Amino acid sequence: MEIVDAGGAIQYQRTYPLWVDDEGVSAWTISAHILIGTNGTGLLVRSRPSESSGFYEQIFGVVNGKLVPFCGPFPAMDIKPDASGVYRTAGPLGPQANEIPVTVGTGRFVIAIPIRLDWAQGKLSLAAQCPESAAGNAHAMCQYQMVDPKSFLQKPKSVTFVRLYLSPNENSGKAERVIVKRGSLAPGNRFS
Repeated sequence: MEIVDAGGAIQYQRTYPLWVDDEGVSAWTISAHILIGTNGTGLLVRSRPSESSGFYEQIFGVVNGKLVPFCGPFPAMDIKPDASGVYRTAGPLGPQANEIPVTVGTGRFVIAIPIRLDWAQGKLSLAAQCPESAAGNAHAMCQYQMVDPKSFLQKPKSVTFVRLYLSPNENSGKAERVIVKRGSLAPGNRFS
């Protein structure tokens, strides 16, 4: 992936890994969107490995006249376009920063963590203002919002596939591609 300026000069480039399997070459889908905040404007780059439902997101902006990445590819940002298709930050955090919502799933629960996007310094940091630890209490606690896991998890596709080997050893021969549909794994159904 390359980001170039109007004159064609490369401002940023990144190589994504490719891999080859029995089905062919797997690749990445990459898209770029303008990210608008009340305190700045940047570029949101979304990348997704083929056959994956999750995106990696990376924010770029201009600091001291140069395009810079504010973070590496980050798997948990929750930046969605508004009704008009424009990507926006969640709101202002001071005179030069905006908030970005990040949802993190732990397997048992999902929490929303506000991230501070500092346009002037070109960096991301935790936006939560944790209370100062009281004398004798070395561990201050931050409070985060819990998110309904059902809204966080993506709905499964109606049809997908898995690769199954003849035995539990991946060296047992060529993997068989098996189509899986809703209801395929209902009680009583078995693969043989």
